[in-house]
Amino acid sequence: MQRRNNPAASMFGILGAEIYFPSTYVRQDDFEVYNKVSKGKYTIGLGQEKMAFVGDREDINSVCLTVLVSLLEKYNVSPKRIGRVEVGTETLLDKSKSVKTYLMSVFAQYGNHDIEGIATTNACYGGTAALFNSLAWLQSPEWDGRLAIVIMGDLAVYAEGNARPTGGAGAVALLLGPGAPLVVEPIRNSFMNHAYDFYKPDPLSEYPTVDGALSIESYMGALDNCYLGLRNKLRERRNFEFNSDTVEYFIFHQPFGKQVQKSWSRLILNEILLNPGNYGELGAEAVKLKNPFANKEFYKKLEKFSNAKFVQKVVPGMYTSKNIGNSYTASLYAGLVSLICDPNGLLKKDTRIALFSYGSGLASSMFTVSVQGDLSEMIQKIDLHRRLEARICQSPEEYSRRMANRQDRYHGNNFITTDSLEELAPGTFYLDRIDERWRRFYSRLHPVETQNKELEVLSQHRLSANSAPIRPFTRTQPAIVENVETLAPIKGSVVPTKGNLWSGFHKKTLEERIYQLSKLYPKMDLNSFGNGGMDSNVADLMVENCIGMLSLPVGLAPNFKINGKDMTIPMAIEEPSVIAACSSAAKFIAQNSVGFET
Repeated sequence: MQRRNNPAASMFGILGAEIYFPSTYVRQDDFEVYNKVSKGKYTIGLGQEKMAFVGDREDINSVCLTVLVSLLEKYNVSPKRIGRVEVGTETLLDKSKSVKTYLMSVFAQYGNHDIEGIATTNACYGGTAALFNSLAWLQSPEWDGRLAIVIMGDLAVYAEGNARPTGGAGAVALLLGPGAPLVVEPIRNSFMNHAYDFYKPDPLSEYPTVDGALSIESYMGALDNCYLGLRNKLRERRNFEFNSDTVEYFIFHQPFGKQVQKSWSRLILNEILLNPGNYGELGAEAVKLKNPFANKEFYKKLEKFSNAKFVQKVVPGMYTSKNIGNSYTASLYAGLVSLICDPNGLLKKDTRIALFSYGSGLASSMFTVSVQGDLSEMIQKIDLHRRLEARICQSPEEYSRRMANRQDRYHGNNFITTDSLEELAPGTFYLDRIDERWRRFYSRLHPVETQNKELEVLSQHRLSANSAPIRPFTRTQPAIVENVETLAPIKGSVVPTKGNLWSGFHKKTLEERIYQLSKLYPKMDLNSFGNGGMDSNVADLMVENCIGMLSLPVGLAPNFKINGKDMTIPMAIEEPSVIAACSSAAKFIAQNSVGFET
């Protein structure tokens, strides 16, 4: 195969890459103890070490926002330079509105609405389809010289049981364009078929229905077809013998580590069956067996025979997924990130990498990427190993609690998220709340410094449900108020005022007032304002002959100065103008005297 002999192949590829994974994880060996299974069932049997997960602060929209903006900032790319954005994900929050539309709020701030691409869904294959689509756009007559971004991301969660340890979470963003150090080569082979191996038919649950045996069988069958098909195409079109000897590294879609090891053995078995005479007794035995891969004794021999190449050519690409778990569409590309960031600097010029992408249902492809430039900048910007080590380990009990909370709130509305913001990494987008119309509101944690003045607007902003949803915070709307004194839920108590943050408070919508309050006091239970903080059972215990409850609106009266401290007083009252009058009088008294004293 003559490298770089195709103008399109040498022109377009991966200019930059970024990965995002949650800052919380659970150890698989701890999970073994928690689930009362044999030691090594997950760490050896599945080949996994850690599993990343999110709480109620993060969803697929926030995860994709985080990795997108991080990519733009790290590679100093103006949003105006982007002409296509496509997302591959199977984590759906809406049957109509795609994740891509949320990402457009980033580009809208720069007046860039001419961006092609949508979200693509087919289990774990959507990211690869998005990559192929974006490359086709770059190579088409419609390409206008701008760059493309492809995002692959998912939150993989399972119901309690054997499949739960195969979960995970993460997203990868790829910046595509000409003159790339990583070139996606033009010849590939795909295999598509119909199978009920893994699917999500229940709209009320984010948990999949899985046929484990069929899933493995479908995966392996797709691998056979993609590998053999690509071998034939490369031989016919490029006179290149594509096999485990001529390609330096292989990356497989990684639902769990053991599956990748089996995949490598399966690929080697295909090579043995093509030329059994070259493999002595192992080749002769493979030919005699009706289904050699299903024969346990033969499989042990095959695994031992292929292990040296497995360690050399496959293991370096498994590191990230072993530490974050299955990220569905991002899994394959997390493997590419692992290989790029390997501490031994494995990827030299003209190194070729084969990638096998698989999505249940099913869709699959095998293709190759070649190194044609310096990757040192990419390695430095991704900073993979330090970021993995900086995460927070949580207990299996906490993981299970958060999974139960996610399931309870799945497709719920009219609530404010409650998990701690302290465990999120700087620059992380997070979900503030979902209103009564199921609209989602997002913020970003802490400003992120950038050398590009044009990108500074991305460092502090809020995503709401409006037509121009992300906007820079004004001084009265800080992204996060640092070191804010936190209080218990309001029950007749007074709330210290923070500077002039209440200026113009009466002009805001009800949602905007609740939002500002949540920023000032993140530990306050604001959900109680939706129902008065009381249910009928509590009311029945409080008074005799209880027949129900009556509600009063609650408002805030700012501008009070009490004992020398600025205070804001919550008031529950049914009569209009009283709160405004109290606030106005308090302001006059504070400006012309020492205020109130007790």
